[in-house]
Amino acid sequence: MKEEALFEEFQHFNHLLRRHTKRKTSEEEFSFGQNRLLRILARQEGSSQKELAQRMNIRPASLSELLKKLNQKGYLSKKQNADDRRITNYFLTDSGKRYISSMQDERKQLGEELFATLSLTEKEQLHQILNKLALQLEEKLDE
Repeated sequence: MKEEALFEEFQHFNHLLRRHTKRKTSEEEFSFGQNRLLRILARQEGSSQKELAQRMNIRPASLSELLKKLNQKGYLSKKQNADDRRITNYFLTDSGKRYISSMQDERKQLGEELFATLSLTEKEQLHQILNKLALQLEEKLDE
């Protein structure tokens, strides 16, 4: 099989996953960036705006807009850092935590449905292949 065909199949699968995710997030009126920011905060609550911008690889001004909208929707809160009052730390509210929990449940269910078609050996092979490709791509990004 040609690499170009593999790449196109991979992109098509990725597109389908994003469409599925977008359908859920648009029901909740979230952009892809807002959803991603909530997932990052769920893993690392208390992050500063600078840390979040670096993790998301976006400009601070773009992040500021995401933070503002999520704060207005009641999904995150901000607190001034006790050690350095120039820094603001961001946290999920109870609503934000419930949303993330529902998204995790949905992702788990989708994963179970998708991967049920694969044998244990195929799942292990896919895991190894994806890790190998990710490592290669990370090395290219570091060049």
